[in-house]
Amino acid sequence: MSNKTKIIDVLDEVAQKLNSIELPIAEFIRDENIDIDSLNALVKANKGKKGFTYTHKKLNPQALIDANKNGFTVNVSCDNITELKNFHTMGLPVVMISNNPVKVEFINDVKMVRCPAEYSDKVNCEKCQLCADSTRDYGIKF
Repeated sequence: MSNKTKIIDVLDEVAQKLNSIELPIAEFIRDENIDIDSLNALVKANKGKKGFTYTHKKLNPQALIDANKNGFTVNVSCDNITELKNFHTMGLPVVMISNNPVKVEFINDVKMVRCPAEYSDKVNCEKCQLCADSTRDYGIKF
């Protein structure tokens, strides 16, 4: 089984778990803006857990900072190096696509670490948990 297949399987499991909880998830993902009430409900439901997600939504940086400080990691999916630098400087966890296969690189002065599940058959999202760490001082690249 390839690493991509493993990642897809984990994402399918996460989707099934999200569908089983009674939160307004559909409202959360319906439009371009982050629904603050739904985000707060996710933060509350995540208390004592290590939940994490990614977003390309039109951002409310303070809401994301608050969610991350309260234990629900929201990784900002950056589309370009300017976004990467800006959101990282705000203290938000960042992720980005990179064509560079090296494990560690600096993009616009931001340290970026390659997702370990992409190059190791022994690592998957459940075991790794790098994306769940909202306090990390580096971004994750895929």
